Amino acid sequence: MSDEYELHDAAPGSLVPGSLAHKLTRLLDQCVNPTNGKRYSLPVIAEQINTMIDEQYGHLSEEERERRKLSRTYLWELKTGRKDNPARRTLQSLATYLGVPVGYLTEDASSEEQDAQYLVKPDLNMRARGLSPRGMENVLRWIEHARELEGLGDPDAGSPVPPAR
Repeated sequence: MSDEYELHDAAPGSLVPGSLAHKLTRLLDQCVNPTNGKRYSLPVIAEQINTMIDEQYGHLSEEERERRKLSRTYLWELKTGRKDNPARRTLQSLATYLGVPVGYLTEDASSEEQDAQYLVKPDLNMRARGLSPRGMENVLRWIEHARELEGLGDPDAGSPVPPAR
């Protein structure tokens, strides 16, 4: 991916590579509907995040769950750089939804290796949703096979990962 990434409604200078807005824009733009290949709108993404919060934090009071939820407007403000200092719980919800560590969103910069790793993940997560346990096992076996073909070690064993080709 190129370092140049434009968003028509972004605040001037808000998409500095490595900024929260830049990372969210790139990650959220990869959240696509697997049935038609179109990007999800921010209202749909906010609704999906809020559903995830209800499911993940069902043990908390409704008031506490509501505090964790995101409005589509706030999500847009974060994505465009109009807001850039979200609460830790907001970052945690975004990171969980996007399948990235919170640190990836909070670090001022990111490496090309991190970008390559995390910018593919949301699409995989979205497409894997709803698969049966057997289906997920098949996906994992395919990934393990692809890692073997590319000469990569077991990521759980702490094997070194060669640089991207």
